Amino acid sequence: NKPPFLLVHDDGNSQDTLQARVNGYLQLNGNMYFAQAIHRIDFETSGLVLFCKHPFFQSYYDKNMQEHHIQKDYIAIVQGHTHYKNKKVISYIARDRHNAKKMIIHPNGKESVSVFNTIKNEKNSSLIQVSILTGRKHQIRVQCKSLNHPIVNDPLYGTVLNRSGLLLQSHHIHFQDIDIVAPQEKRFIIK
Repeated sequence: NKPPFLLVHDDGNSQDTLQARVNGYLQLNGNMYFAQAIHRIDFETSGLVLFCKHPFFQSYYDKNMQEHHIQKDYIAIVQGHTHYKNKKVISYIARDRHNAKKMIIHPNGKESVSVFNTIKNEKNSSLIQVSILTGRKHQIRVQCKSLNHPIVNDPLYGTVLNRSGLLLQSHHIHFQDIDIVAPQEKRFIIK
């Protein structure tokens, strides 16, 4: 369960990563192998990250992730009121050639599919749940912007309103008999 403002992998500048923390814990508890993250979430995104603790199974999990057999659901607080009920969003996402840090919707991009549901509306924001059926870089963030409901505190695709960080959480992972739900952080409670 990754806190916000932590990298999943080492980027060459920071040794404090989720992977280093997981492997430190496993090493202290006698695990013989280094665990590898099966997927990533952004630096400011919090929540569940699936790790493989044995190299023998790494290709198995990688293949299942690639073939979309691992279901991942997120929650986010977005700007404005939404009224999504199983809203399927299909867009084509590509790298923004004018800004290497950003992705854009472009006809030549890779197909990106998500299903949006509104959980709650309040004042000028909405708590939504997003199930991703593909796994593109910044997929939810780009699609929320395209729907004119950017994620609160998104420094690339929206507006930063406060210092609580990007309000996007990897909330639920389901794979075969594994069903994990992260506790909803206090930052996501809207009244």
